Amino acid sequence: MSETNNSYIAITIGPIGEMMGLVTKPAALWGASYIFSYISRHLCELIVNKGVAVCEDIITPFFPKNEEPELYKTLLERKDGVGLFHDHIIVRASYEKNKEKMKQIRREVLEDTAKIIYKDKCTDSDTDILEKYIMIAICGFDKQDSESNAIMYCGKMLDSLELPKRFSPQEKVHPILSHFQSDESNWKLKAIAEKFGVNFDEWQLTFNENQKERLIRDLPDIAAASHTPLLKKNKYYCVLRSDGDNISKIIENRKDDGDCREFSRVCLEYCSDVADAVKQYGGVTIYAGGDDLLALVPCQGKKPKIKDVSDAEDNEAEIITVLELTNTINKIFKTKFNSYIEEIEKENLAKTKEKDKKPIPTLSYGIFICYKKFPLYEALERSASLLFGVAKNTEEKNCVAINLQKHSGQSEEFVISNHALSDTAPSDRSLIFKVFDSLLSSKSDEDETILLSASNKILLFKKLLAAASNNRIYNIFENIFDDEYHLGTRSDFLHKDLPKIYCEYCVSGLISLYENDEKVKNADNAKTLAQLIRFMKFFVEKSDETEKYDNEEGK
Repeated sequence: MSETNNSYIAITIGPIGEMMGLVTKPAALWGASYIFSYISRHLCELIVNKGVAVCEDIITPFFPKNEEPELYKTLLERKDGVGLFHDHIIVRASYEKNKEKMKQIRREVLEDTAKIIYKDKCTDSDTDILEKYIMIAICGFDKQDSESNAIMYCGKMLDSLELPKRFSPQEKVHPILSHFQSDESNWKLKAIAEKFGVNFDEWQLTFNENQKERLIRDLPDIAAASHTPLLKKNKYYCVLRSDGDNISKIIENRKDDGDCREFSRVCLEYCSDVADAVKQYGGVTIYAGGDDLLALVPCQGKKPKIKDVSDAEDNEAEIITVLELTNTINKIFKTKFNSYIEEIEKENLAKTKEKDKKPIPTLSYGIFICYKKFPLYEALERSASLLFGVAKNTEEKNCVAINLQKHSGQSEEFVISNHALSDTAPSDRSLIFKVFDSLLSSKSDEDETILLSASNKILLFKKLLAAASNNRIYNIFENIFDDEYHLGTRSDFLHKDLPKIYCEYCVSGLISLYENDEKVKNADNAKTLAQLIRFMKFFVEKSDETEKYDNEEGK
């Protein structure tokens, strides 16, 4: 860390959310996000190259030196199109001394971005177009409070810089997104991606069709990665969002710029590993920066094999659902942020009053699952509401808010705590995932019927279940599921697994319903279990004739 006074340069870039809200295709969503990650990274590069600061002075995002080859290669030389750089930059340097340089850097970044989007022949007017649609706001500040680190100190300042919005003129076509929303298999989009430094063959947004050529994935292609063409889930895609809970408690404990920069490094490594997990699963990472994730994924995919993450050794599934993908991400989070979590836990042990203890950093998720023809911009909005309006609106956070919107108009929606999804021991998977393992590996045609019967019967006997003590619940399930076809291969599921889920998850509140973006207190436990069963049923449902016709008619 170079020796300067407490002067800093703060930069914010946007408007990311507003631009992503205009997209209709995955490639446009990727472009709307990746542009800002590219700008953030390029700003850091020029700040170093133009002599404003050295790498160690960039507090956030983490920007490694060339002398750190492994880290540099892992984080800065990714070719799969994952944007790892978030929209806030904090540099330890004097703004007053570097004001003219920063103006030049800002203009150069816009010019270089315009050259990528509008080809090398771009003019000043093309750069001016980016000025209208992309905000790069720069300010300087002197940190007076020795108790606050630079990240905490300038948080509100950067938020205030974001208040002025870039309003687009009344146009039929967005002049930036139009380059990503046209025919996604054309050469132009490939050329733009490659100029951004993306290897077309490694790009998460491309796939190999029949071993002939790589094509850019659209929503039906992402959904089809479920590998089961005859099942309904193969025609549905998921918008997966995650965001850290109580991360500010980690930042508050950072004492100096070096400590803050180390935290930024951990964030960048975490996002890189999460992007790898999404890729192995079969999805597309749109954005992974700081503690945030936005991805488009199939309902079901391959189980990721992630380095440095311990996993249950027995009964490991090769194919998992999107619900279990969140558990994999949780494991990466706990592994990468383990020292910070232990630091807070140690602090809490020394405090006698519960109110004085700090909440432990965790992750919350919003997952919106919808038919392949459902508008992408609306799915993005729904997933954001699930994450910020539902999951992070619960008392403890640390949960997954799910909404399965079926093509028929029916929906299944519930909140499930990450505690219900955690392995109970190093070699013992969560009961929820064991049930999914059994369903996904089953060849039985009766599963769909049995699950439908189970959800309906549980609702019929909800008053009896509500009045019974937990030790009577198992007897009730044995009595209400006593038909001949209930006593076959699914008898353990009906007589053991379901009552256990009801008692340990529904009654305890680990799984609950939500209404109007709020978790329902004292929810109907039978209704909650029925929602979960119908969600499970979705993963074994056969495609109906309407969806078959849609598939034959084209995407």
